[in-house]
Amino acid sequence: MKIPLIKTFMAFHRALFQLAGEHLGWKAGKHNFLLLHNIGRKTGSDYTTPLSFFRDEEDYIIVASNWGQPEHPHWFLNLVDNPQTVIEVDAERIPVTASRAWGNERERLWEMVTAKNAQYFKYQAGVSRQIPVVILREINK
Repeated sequence: MKIPLIKTFMAFHRALFQLAGEHLGWKAGKHNFLLLHNIGRKTGSDYTTPLSFFRDEEDYIIVASNWGQPEHPHWFLNLVDNPQTVIEVDAERIPVTASRAWGNERERLWEMVTAKNAQYFKYQAGVSRQIPVVILREINK
């Protein structure tokens, strides 16, 4: 998917969340979505990104595939610099700390997410970078 098309899709999806709230937008087919709030590492601006997510017990799992693009998504780089953030799931705001999964934990989570969405295999095959798996852990839980 080309970058302008991705940006258009993301803007549409973000607008869908804002207009329909909890009635639409949180689920598309088999995929659940959340809104990730993050602060730009260069600009300091607030950003909101709709992302599909998976659950691993109490944790929320997101994948920094960037639609198979060769570079990491900006939201991922923003979380590396500022891992404490807020997500919205089913219209509930949840403070979380983000961390990148490594080693055996990443392998276990990668198997889990690819079993639920095989598209990640295609994305990984098309890029030289290792696609990060990110754990969002609720603060004070």
